[in-house]
Amino acid sequence: SLSGGAPLAPYDIDLTGFVAGDWVFVSYAFPMNGAIEVILDDSVLGDGLTSWDVAKWYDITTPMDPWKEYRVGAATNDLFNIDETMGVWLHLTANGGDSMLSTSVAGDYATVPINLNVGWNLVGYPSATPSLASVSIGGSVDMVAYYDGASPYLISQGPPNTVMMS
Repeated sequence: SLSGGAPLAPYDIDLTGFVAGDWVFVSYAFPMNGAIEVILDDSVLGDGLTSWDVAKWYDITTPMDPWKEYRVGAATNDLFNIDETMGVWLHLTANGGDSMLSTSVAGDYATVPINLNVGWNLVGYPSATPSLASVSIGGSVDMVAYYDGASPYLISQGPPNTVMMS
């Protein structure tokens, strides 16, 4: 808890409608960093019924090998830690109970600066309030790609003033 305040709750990522075998893109909205398998462990502060086996993150700063990966139990992982500036793709192995992926650490919302590099960046949207990309990112971005969850499940893109981030 914060200096006598109420205990902080974990950040719950709503995965309603997704099932084992689906890929979901997740991020969280408060400063928190650490080992990915610890931060995104639903069994610590959640109901323990949402799990995943693969996480992927795109790192533009390593152009020869930009996709970083964490596989549960693998010795070849090159994605170890995550923080509030990152968005990661997770491959679900289960999504039961409350359909929430609860972070293992509680935190408090704060402004989260995210440094963008020239080229494609894979970032999360660390806010509980939806906003147009042009408002939340500003003028430094000319195109935003996003996952379209409606059939045929494509990655779509558009100018920042047409893409709602949530």
